[in-house]
Amino acid sequence: MVAEPYLEPAIDADAKLFYIGINWERIGRPKGRFHDVLVSLDSKGLTSIYGPEKILGVAPWEGFKTYEGELPFDGQSVKRAINRAGICLALSSGPHKRAGIMSNRLFEGLAGGGAVIATPNPIIDKHFRDVVYLVDDSRGEDALGQLVLEAVREIRSDTAEARRRVLEGQRILRELCSLERSIEQLFETHDERVAHFGRNFLADAEATVILIDDYGAPARIRDRIEEYRGQLRSAINLHVICDPAVAQQLADERTGGAIRALTIHPCAYDPSPSVFDGIKPVSERTGPIVLRILADLRTPSFLIAGTNEIVFVDHLASLTRALADNPSAAMASSAMLRETYNGPVSRARTLLELRATSFDTVANVTGATAPRGRFLFRKSLAKGGVAELMALMDGEEHRYFQLAALLEGPVAQTGYASLVLDEALAAPPRSPAEPAEYQCQAIRDRVAQHANWPELKRRYAKADAEPLSGVIQAAGRGSSKGLIIAGKMLETIAGGDGASYLAAGFSQPEPDLTWLAAERGVINFELATDIAAEDPEIALTMSGRRSLETGRQQHCTFLINGMSCAYLPVPEELSTVRLRIPRNLLTASRAIRLEIVPDHLEPVSPDAGLNDSRELAVALIAFGVMPQASVELPVLQPNKMHDAGEGGSGSEALVRGFYEPEPGLTWMAGTSASIRFRVSQTVIRPVLRLGLWGRCSEEGERQIMRFSLNKQRLDDLILEDRQNVIDVSLGTLAPIGAQYNLEIRLRHAEIAEDKNGNLLDGRLLGLAVTGIGVFGGEPEVAVSLGSHEGGKTEDDVDELF
Repeated sequence: MVAEPYLEPAIDADAKLFYIGINWERIGRPKGRFHDVLVSLDSKGLTSIYGPEKILGVAPWEGFKTYEGELPFDGQSVKRAINRAGICLALSSGPHKRAGIMSNRLFEGLAGGGAVIATPNPIIDKHFRDVVYLVDDSRGEDALGQLVLEAVREIRSDTAEARRRVLEGQRILRELCSLERSIEQLFETHDERVAHFGRNFLADAEATVILIDDYGAPARIRDRIEEYRGQLRSAINLHVICDPAVAQQLADERTGGAIRALTIHPCAYDPSPSVFDGIKPVSERTGPIVLRILADLRTPSFLIAGTNEIVFVDHLASLTRALADNPSAAMASSAMLRETYNGPVSRARTLLELRATSFDTVANVTGATAPRGRFLFRKSLAKGGVAELMALMDGEEHRYFQLAALLEGPVAQTGYASLVLDEALAAPPRSPAEPAEYQCQAIRDRVAQHANWPELKRRYAKADAEPLSGVIQAAGRGSSKGLIIAGKMLETIAGGDGASYLAAGFSQPEPDLTWLAAERGVINFELATDIAAEDPEIALTMSGRRSLETGRQQHCTFLINGMSCAYLPVPEELSTVRLRIPRNLLTASRAIRLEIVPDHLEPVSPDAGLNDSRELAVALIAFGVMPQASVELPVLQPNKMHDAGEGGSGSEALVRGFYEPEPGLTWMAGTSASIRFRVSQTVIRPVLRLGLWGRCSEEGERQIMRFSLNKQRLDDLILEDRQNVIDVSLGTLAPIGAQYNLEIRLRHAEIAEDKNGNLLDGRLLGLAVTGIGVFGGEPEVAVSLGSHEGGKTEDDVDELF
């Protein structure tokens, strides 16, 4: 929050752009993300730049004629400088956008009374879309610079509108960003938020807890007993297994709180060396005691815990809720925090998820990522004749139940950490009667005959196997993953083939839709290997509920494998949302976790006449993976020139990077575009004929076009500022249905102004397509024209791009 007072806007026809920062490339660092834009704006005298006079002995802003010096860090000087300039640049970086946060310059700009020019950001779209002047930064710095110039002209020409926007922005700051108001709202809504958390993430828990002590520390056991006594909404039968001497010291422990029954089980641990073959009769192990407890199990679930595990008050209630929401799961798990000491008093906690990276780690469930107490098991796992196995166990009983649960179904995740694993204990744990690896081998032998064992082994055979589930996951029915074949939409309705992939956050599928009824929905699946190499997209057929309170259209943030990929509106009418899967995610694993986070989640209006207590956000009908290669391409009839203008059949082939068609032509949108089509019949010696109009730059340079056909690079072309007819050979034969992909890059694309600098067309224009066709016969003009202006070589042209 920027402190008040907010300054009155003083924007006039000579307003300049305020910018403050460090010119990184001057001190040997990589070039700043908007360096070229600042250089261009400075050369036109449109900026007021502030920053350090010297840093590391270098003057970073030397040579910038609009540099005005340093500003004190006092909370007021920046506001006053913005007010003098009149306009503030608030440009978001890539990390800003992915994290969903905004540069502080937006708030400083509005507080200083400056009109704000900003790049797209989820926070702007949600709160300040009608306040700032948005400029698109997705097409490179040249395009961004032109758009900033256009925004400056708009602000200068209509200062009354700019002033209105600033005052509206200051109103939003006071209402939404005030520290005092935010603290007041925290207090005002505390009870409501507690109730909401209880309704959505907790359930009444009735469980048996088996607490196994490996350290011989009575004080630590008492701490754990107290934590279970304080569990919310829980009724616990607590069993403590410990050394006989420790058991005597715990004789005075009583029931109370959530603990309705407490039993202490002395266990004489044998410190002598272990043997592999056979059971030492003198050794008393924990396994037989666990077996006796489970044989008399009177609760629907049980948990095996260790005294090095600190549990939060909602641990059992949240695990129980996860099991209730996932009827196909036999085991629920929380995320956890690992606590270590950095020195004698400093502690550090690290958040860990449940992840399996190979079959061996699944079979053993080894390491700190699988302690005892983060798992709650259904009572059904305690049945099935495990007496022989439990007789061998000494401290590894939980690992059998974890593996048995995986064989039965998915893992139900609570979605957050409610357990801390303390790895900084002073005393070492006891040595078991059998080494852990021997016990794990006995577990594998026990489950190897299970019908689902081969499938489990196949699923986790790869070293890059998918995680069992992520850390941030709302309560849901299951976490099913299965293969998705490209090009097929899967219905997420009752009985639909896509319903099983809905892992969390969705209500029970209905005959014609499934509602997202939580603050986060999760869809888990795995891409089949036959998906094309071109960038695949996730398509979701869905509709969003408009906010009852504000009337705002539903918007959702979409994350793929934890990466925020889009923030998009979801209209009330049924529509299809398409999300490109980032290519770098596919190189690591084909497992996909799609998360849908709606902006608002509201109950059904009583006026609708429905008895529905759910809070609903988005209705999902179907989803699928659609590679670009599977998109139906437009068909061109041979030996005909297809008009690429408005209503022309050739405009359908202009699939990416073009503005809306106009009478007689279609302009490229910037410097990159794609033309794709297929032929309707076999053509001998086919030739692709293009009608192109190349636009000269502001400095009079002719347009240079670089292009490739089906990924094969062709010679660059220099186009005149008039109609150009270009023929490109397509080889000796184009069989029926043959597909062609033409990728185009231009040297320049600029806005259109008259000789007085008045804006004629704010679009970035560089080339227009007037027609496209495929003809049989030899090409009339060779594409390798060799007509580079001024005798430029290929290397010379490369430098232009």
